[in-house]
Amino acid sequence: MGYTHYLRGLQCNAELADFAKAAVTLSDVQICGPIGTGTAVIREDSIQLNGSAENGEDYESFILPGLGCNSFCKTAREPYDKVVTAILIAAIVLKVSGWENISSDGTEEDWAKGGGVAFFMKTAKDHYGLELDYGDIMDVLRTFLSRTEEKDYVEDTNKAVAKMIRHGYTNLPHSKQEEWEHLIDPAGVFKEEDLPETARGPLATIDPYVHTEVVEIKYHSDKLERLKYIGGLKSDWVDLRAAEDVVMKEGEFALISLGISVKLPKGYEMIIVPRSSTFKNFGILQTNCMGVIDETYCGDNDIIRFPALAVRDTEIHVNDRICQFRIQKHQPPLQFEEKEHLSDQDRGGFGSTGKN
Repeated sequence: MGYTHYLRGLQCNAELADFAKAAVTLSDVQICGPIGTGTAVIREDSIQLNGSAENGEDYESFILPGLGCNSFCKTAREPYDKVVTAILIAAIVLKVSGWENISSDGTEEDWAKGGGVAFFMKTAKDHYGLELDYGDIMDVLRTFLSRTEEKDYVEDTNKAVAKMIRHGYTNLPHSKQEEWEHLIDPAGVFKEEDLPETARGPLATIDPYVHTEVVEIKYHSDKLERLKYIGGLKSDWVDLRAAEDVVMKEGEFALISLGISVKLPKGYEMIIVPRSSTFKNFGILQTNCMGVIDETYCGDNDIIRFPALAVRDTEIHVNDRICQFRIQKHQPPLQFEEKEHLSDQDRGGFGSTGKN
């Protein structure tokens, strides 16, 4: 079955070799040497690997540099294809010499179905500590693999790569950040002074290529730490802090001031829930379970508060993080149609899926 990746002029460097070694180690598919036996051969300037001949999974060798007869690799969608495509994604992201010439019979969807995208994410996370977004990677591949001669795909792919790395950058261990920092911006390193003021803090928390919404904030205390949007895969919720010191006895209720009033973007509402550690750290429950702030609650004195019930004696201090929020668009207009019977089969009623 013909399914080929084209590697014309693609080189290998130390960064790509490091990724390839990690990929081979982490792979659940057996990766062998170039003839399907032995072990993969990976040096700073070359990569030679294949699937397993013993398992019938080898098809053609993947060899870099991609020169002459090694300028293509027909994997025929065998299991080792996911390791090959993961290495090719890394070559694009790392801008290894010759990366512009990579092409494929497959689309980004084919690379994803073959497991290459998910495996690239796993290797990036397990080896580098870099948590990347699946959608960002697909944008990179969609931009790159669908290119035409008329399209300036290098610049567009650079922008997509910069977006992807920028989103994952703040999750990197400090020791690894220097390895990726040069990829943050297509024109070079993104210096903090080059960023909008709202994006300063950790580098590049706001992506200039992505549309952002503005939430206007009025603070009611100079002691209160200012809100920060972090983003990334771990969470895009924003922490809220107590604006006052509160002492509560077991069973007492208090409306704890969060010290802010907000004006939301038109068409949005704010959802407020406890942080996962709130009960453990402070022994309080949010009595309405989830707070909803609509866009009309936007005056200077419309201060947001946290309705707390103490289950033990507790103390909360200014700037303790006790809850978190996100904004979301209003639901669309709804219509209700009364029916005598619904078309779907009964599932068995409330609690029908069992106890375990």
